[in-house]
Formats: sequence, C-alpha cells, structure tokens
Amino acid sequence: MKKQWIIWMFILPLIFGCTEKEMIQETKVFPDSLSLSWKHVENQYKGKMMHLGLLTIHNHSQVPLPRDGWALYFNRFRRLVVDDLPDVITGRHINGDFYMLEPKSSFAPIPPGGKVVLPIAASHWVVTYTDLPTGNYFVFTYPDGHEEYLPVDINYEPIDTSKIQRTSYDKLPVENHRIRYHRNNRQILPEVDPIDPYKPLITPSPDEILWQDSLVTLTGPVTVLAEQGLENEKACLEAVLEKIYHPVDPRAKGTQIMLSLTPETAGPESYMLTWTSDHEIKISGSDAAGVFYGIQTFRGLFPPQAEKEAVSAITLQGLMISDQPRFGYRGIHVDVARSFRSLKEMKKFLEMMSFYKLNTLHFHLSDDEGWRIEIPGLPELTEIGAFRGHTYDEKEHLFPSLGSGPYADDPMSNGNGFYSREEYIELLKFAKNHHIRVIPEIDLPGHSHAAVQSMIVRYDRLMAQGDSVAAMEYYLIDPDDTLEVESVQKWRNNVVNVCMESTYRFCEKVFDELIAMHEEAGAPLQVIHIGGDEVPHGSWNGSPRCQKFLQEHPEYEKADDLSRYFVIRLHEMLKEKGIRTAGWEEIASKIEENKRVPDLKMKDRKLISYIWNSVWGWGAEDLSYRLANEGFPVVLANVTNFYLDMAYNKDPDERGLYWGAFVDTRNAWEFTPYDIRNCAEKNLYGEKIDLTRYENFQPLSSEGRDNILGLQGCLWAENLRDMSKFEYMVFPKLLGLAERAWAQMPEWELQKNVEARRVDWTVFVHKAGHHELPRLDAWNVRYRIPLPGWIVEKDTLYANIRFPGLILRYTLDGSDPDVNSPVYSKPVPVKGKVKMAAFTPDNRRRSR
Repeated sequence: MKKQWIIWMFILPLIFGCTEKEMIQETKVFPDSLSLSWKHVENQYKGKMMHLGLLTIHNHSQVPLPRDGWALYFNRFRRLVVDDLPDVITGRHINGDFYMLEPKSSFAPIPPGGKVVLPIAASHWVVTYTDLPTGNYFVFTYPDGHEEYLPVDINYEPIDTSKIQRTSYDKLPVENHRIRYHRNNRQILPEVDPIDPYKPLITPSPDEILWQDSLVTLTGPVTVLAEQGLENEKACLEAVLEKIYHPVDPRAKGTQIMLSLTPETAGPESYMLTWTSDHEIKISGSDAAGVFYGIQTFRGLFPPQAEKEAVSAITLQGLMISDQPRFGYRGIHVDVARSFRSLKEMKKFLEMMSFYKLNTLHFHLSDDEGWRIEIPGLPELTEIGAFRGHTYDEKEHLFPSLGSGPYADDPMSNGNGFYSREEYIELLKFAKNHHIRVIPEIDLPGHSHAAVQSMIVRYDRLMAQGDSVAAMEYYLIDPDDTLEVESVQKWRNNVVNVCMESTYRFCEKVFDELIAMHEEAGAPLQVIHIGGDEVPHGSWNGSPRCQKFLQEHPEYEKADDLSRYFVIRLHEMLKEKGIRTAGWEEIASKIEENKRVPDLKMKDRKLISYIWNSVWGWGAEDLSYRLANEGFPVVLANVTNFYLDMAYNKDPDERGLYWGAFVDTRNAWEFTPYDIRNCAEKNLYGEKIDLTRYENFQPLSSEGRDNILGLQGCLWAENLRDMSKFEYMVFPKLLGLAERAWAQMPEWELQKNVEARRVDWTVFVHKAGHHELPRLDAWNVRYRIPLPGWIVEKDTLYANIRFPGLILRYTLDGSDPDVNSPVYSKPVPVKGKVKMAAFTPDNRRRSR
C-alpha cells in the first residue's frame, strides 16, 4: 500500500520569501497533520433548493499549508455550487459524486495550528450526515511532478434539527422519543402477549398451525432419514442439528426425522411438518425446496439461544404445520457494484435469506462505480472497473466514489474487489444448496460507466499495438459523438451506444460467460436482468451512428426511443439462448404526456418488469398495476416500502438515503401488494395522502393479480459501505419483507381494517423481539436496535419499545445509560434529565 505520510518541499521564496537554504528543506507531515470539520448552516439557502455549510481546514502540523501545490478531493451526493464558492478557492465536479477544491492565488497560507473556514453551497438539502462530504483526501503535487495523498478525517458538527426542513411544504417531523412513544401506543396492543414457551412463533408466519394438547420432547441422538433426491436437505438438517442440539445421553433411544417428497399434495415449495411424538418428526414437501423450508421452520422452533449455545433438549406442544408461500418470487436485490461484498459476506447473507424463506438473489454486478464479475477474454473489466482510486484519466482504475478513498490497492476500501470466475461459481453452488436462485444484473445501456471506461482502456491498448480491428470489437461508445449528457447521479460517459454492433458483441460475450458459469455450477441461468433504468435524456442525440440509424428506421421517432430498440435486441439475443429478460420498470414502459405508462409495443415479449418508482405524488403510483393488467410479469420492489437502504426515519443520526421514502420494518411489513392504497398514509414530506386526488388510479384486476410474480427488497449500496452498515440497514427490515412475501394475505390487505392490522402487528413485533432479534444476536448480525419511546407526565416516566423483549434502561442525571443503569419495567416516578436506551437481552449491544 502507498505510504500515507507525505514530504512537503515548498517553493518557499515564492510563498513566504524564505531563504535558498530554507527552500530545499524537507519536512515530514503525518496523517494527523490536517483535518476537516463541517457545520451545516441552513437549507433553502438564498430561497433556492440548495443549502449552505461551513468547511473548516485545520492545520495541526508545524509548517504552513501553502497557497498552492495541493487540492482537496471528496465524494458527495449533493452537487457543489461552484459559482457560490468563496473567492479564495475554486472547485469542480469531476464525475459522479467526485469533486475537488483547490486554492486560488488569493488563498492565504494556513499557519501551524491555524484554520480556514470556507462557506460551501451545494444543491438540495441536508437532513442526515449521509448528505455531507466523505472520502476526503488531499493531493500534494511537487515540482518534479510526483504526488502524495493524504486521507483526512472529517468531524461533523451536530446538525441542528431545526434547520433540516427540506422545503416550505416539508411537514415531516424529526423523529424523537415522544413521537416513538405515541406511535408504539397506537400500533401495539398492550394487553396482548402471544409469547408461550411451548408454542414458539415462526417468522414468516406459516399458513396453518394445529397445536396438540400433549407435550413432545426432542430426545437422545437424532437420526435423519431421507428419500432419494433429498440428499442436500438431509445434509442441511444434519448440519443444523450438529450446531443447535447436543443430546445428553447419546445411548438413549432417540428421535427420527423423516424427510420425504409428496409432490401430489400441494403447490411448489409447500411442506408439512408433523411433530406429535417424542421419537418421530416428519417433514414432507411438494419438492425439495418445500422440504428445505420445512427444515427452516423446524429450526425456528428451537429457542434462539440454541444458535449460539446448543441445547440438550427442547420441549413444546405437539404440532402439525401445513405451509406454502404466497408468492413464488421472494427476493432481495444486493448491489455489490457500488460497495463490494466479499464471498464470505455474501454466503452469510444467503444463509440468512434462506432461513427467512427468501428464494431469489437479484445480484447487481455492474454500475457506474464498479464491475464485479470476471469475464474471461475481457480482463479490463475487472482490472479497471473493479478498483477505485485517485486518477485523472481512469487509465489504471476508476475515480474514487462513495467515500472509497485514494488507494486502489486498499483491500478494505468499499470500491475495490470482484468475484473471480471460480468464486462466482462457488457462490452459485452455495445459493443452489440453499434453494436460492441467482439473477445476475448487468446494468445497460445506462449506469455503465465502469464498462465503458474499461473498454476505452482496452481500445487504447490494442490500438497502441496496431490492432484496430480487435480494438473496436467490444467498443461501447461512438468515437464521433459530440454531445455530453449527465445522468441523475451526475455521471457522464455512462451510456453504451445502442447503434453499434460492437455493443451487442460485448453484451453477448458477457451473457455467454455468465451462462457458462451457471452451467458449471449446476444452476442453469433462467433470467438475466439487463437494468434499462435511468438512461439520461438525449444520450444518443450527438451520435452520428444513431442519427444514421434513425434515418434508416423511421419506426423509431427520436433518439430516446432507441432504448426500446436496445431492449428488443437483447431480448431476442437472450431468447435464442433460452434465457428470459428482466429489467427495471423502464424496459416495459414509456413516457406519454409526462407520465410513465405501459409500452404496449413490448407487451408480447413477456419482459419481467421490476417496479421501483412508487413515490406518492410523482405520477407512477399505479404503474405496477397498469403493467400487470396489460399482461406484463411484474415484481414489486416499491421504493416506499422495500428499498431497505433508505434511512429508517428523519433523524440526522440515521444514516441512509431518503430520496424516495424513509423506510423501517413497519413499512415493509404493512405493504399491501394487491392494493397499495391501503398502506398509503403519508407522502415523502409527511403530508397525509388524499386518495381522492388519485381518481385515475388504476386498481389491480383479477387477471392482473396472476402477473404479480412476487416481492423484492432492494439494498442499493451507495451508503452501505461496510458489512456493519449493510446489516444495520437490512435487519430487522428483512423480517417485514419475508412476512409479506411468504405469509398468506392478511384480512386487512384489501379492506383497510386498522384493528385487525394492529393485532397482527402486535404479534409480529413480539415474535421479532423475543425470537428473531436474539437469533440475529446469536448469528453476530449487527442489526438496528430500535430506540425507546418515552414521555414524562406528572413526574412519572412512561416508556415503550417497538420490539418487546429488549431491555429498557434509563438514567436521571444526564449520563448515557449502560448495563448498570436501572431497568424500566413499569411507570416510575422521576425527577431530573431522563435518558433512555434499549439493550439486547444479553446486554452486549445497545441502541444509540
């Protein structure tokens, strides 16, 4: 790794009037020599959709920071307003979320121990710390041309919550303990406690459980017997038992667990679990997946602490469970392009997915910020596209993005890494054994900067070798394009040219290699997701090749229509290979009178459309139903409920994006797929949704229901930069998604029955708090612990928590609660400054 200290050789006479002897003096400056701080000042700055902050550069070294020879680079979601910079600095947007600032000649050197405060304006607003600069580093340039990098820490001053209103119509309050208390009181029935040690609750809820009057005990050594074809499931169950069950007397007469197939009895993935005898347990399934899910339910009957410290016996009431999934597609989208997740991390997540009966990994392998899968024959894709670090031309790696920092050889950076062919095959085999289908996504034609830049490097290398034919074989842009457009994420040069045959050679090469890897893994590829989303308007207006194509193909009226041409070409290509085409909602829809509507020209191709833009007030609220009613297969991945990377609530300390919604466990759990109006209460800005304003809303027809394939949570990784943040954002939200994807339709879905929903939510939060959160603790998952709700009335403290089973502790002297603080169990008289926190039952972790 490059050294992280730097040697400054200032041209001192030009700066300070120093002597020639001083001019050649070298001074070592170490990583803590400079630091940054940021203070948010205001939103709606100058009455516009922008905000103002103060950036302070602190000089902790023993030499001045000079007026030239350096620049500060950083990543930020908010666009820098260059015209509003102070006179002493200049700055520019480089690409994506990558920016730089550098001093002008009027910049005064910062003396040792000194600082400079720079007012910085940027677009939109600040609500959470996620909106602030990250990945900050200085680059120092020396007279001989060489450079050194200095990553620097940044301290965010506390954000004044009175200054984070986004717009004049932003009515959404900042989350606080009073709001939480009253919300918990409204949503959770206090008199209901469904916890019975002999009747464990299962997540997601089984279709039917019949409890017997008598008790049964798992005794002695356990023998697993399985029919032919269930060898994988037998091995899975034996591995589970070895971990969670240790019999006291291995010589005792034990229990037999019978695994069998009953394909004639029910639909796909269904199972029956019968445990009415100490010595025999039966798990039968309509297929191997059904048996596997029966095993997961059996595992869920064990006390959660058994996952950490195996038990020697388990006693409960005899039971018979008959269960089947509501939806055949129960998915999670994981974005490893923005922030890479290792093979080990992905395996851990896949195992947890399978426990909660999710069966599809939508694997986002490419985007502007990274390409994460080895493609034999195209090494540049991973040599260039899988690494991020400081660069001016991206000839060795991509620009830093999303706080990845200056070092492309840092294995801890979220910007660096890819799956070798062997690793991807290993992941596929692991997923197959856990009955998880992997749908790889190669995001095209937009969101393709990593691929475009990698193929530019390939082109330059081959041209330098004099091989122009090979150089153009997989080239992705029109070299004569005269127009530069920018995506919504501020990326330029991120769209492949759809009028060049080399683009389709590239796509086919990538697809063929993916197909081969899946075949080798024994998990034949069924669906490829081609993205198709957020192509910048006018992307091909400056391409002579596309202008010529439009002249020759009058069926495409304008350049933006070529997205449809591209999707059709890829669909036909994949169809010949026996692969179905999937994409985001854009591949099956078009803009008509400023509204996105189904594109009926694409109807007969049965493209699988993933619906994401369901924000109330944005005009596409019913697009999923319109598509399904027209016969398009649809997966519901609504941002308002299932974008699990969104911040939990409006609180500066809740890191995460929020452009489409604030999303917590309740949002995922309460989703009503067959009528989303029944889970629509407030819009993005906290205003009550008036459904009478949506008189043209198209309900889902009975025929349309058959085209809803299922539900999917999405984990976009702009902010999920390490596994700790990943787990914090996904858990416990995933529990709500799993419940809605597997469990049968609740009675309150089609008729908005508030009381019935309140009863179901009460049961859900109890089983999550008493069973699933302790299980996640045993699995070392760093899930989000909810904050307590509390109020003080007449000198009495009243408190509650979203997930009963967590421990509430409080202090009255202004200090933060710890494991020695008093436990809250009932209203208590108080005087003083109350502080509260929630703790896990083992007291190892606490809420913030």
